[in-house]
This record gives sequence, structure tokens and C-alpha cells, in this order.
Amino acid sequence: DQRGTVVAAARFRGKQVMLNFIFTRCPIPTMCPAATAKMQATQEAARAAGVTNIEFVSITLDPEYDTPGVLQLYADSRGIDTRNFTFLTGPEGAIKDLLKQFGILTELE
Repeated sequence: DQRGTVVAAARFRGKQVMLNFIFTRCPIPTMCPAATAKMQATQEAARAAGVTNIEFVSITLDPEYDTPGVLQLYADSRGIDTRNFTFLTGPEGAIKDLLKQFGILTELE
């Protein structure tokens, strides 16, 4: 995650999870930056509504660049509360496998 901590899937068991995939260097404002802003707004709305068993997860599509430090800066620069909003990275092969499991096609090659 953005702290450099390995995150086990069990952390999310029994919780509602809102998940997306991002590039921290995404230059298109209607894509990743907008998706992150919507996740953040949903996080704030859930908190205001008293929803406690929800986790927000953004997984990088650019693990070579999006290191834990870069992900932390990305969250910090947007004022994101990371108590229940996690930014994940990992080996490129693991991310490609995850994308296949979700049926997501990319141009990562």
C-alpha cells in the first residue's frame, strides 16, 4: 500500500469495497483524477451517513512508477483520508493477473 505495508485480502473481508484502477500520472482530468475525486466524495458521504464497514481501494496500473512513496504523495496532495482509502501497488505480473481476473483490457505492454 501507500505506506509500503503488505495488505492481506482478509483486511477487506466482510466489508463493502469500492475499487478502481488508476495511474498517478494520468494526464486526462476526466479519467483517473476524476475517478479519485469521486471515490473521495463517496468516502466523505459514507462517513457523513455513518457507514463504517466500507473500504476504498485504488490499484495502480503503473507499478513501475507508482511506488508506495508516490502513492502516498498522491493521497496527501489530494487530502485523502487513508484510514479506509488504500492505494495499492505490487509486482507488474500480479497486477496483470488481477486485471485478467476482472476482465480488464489494458495497453500495459
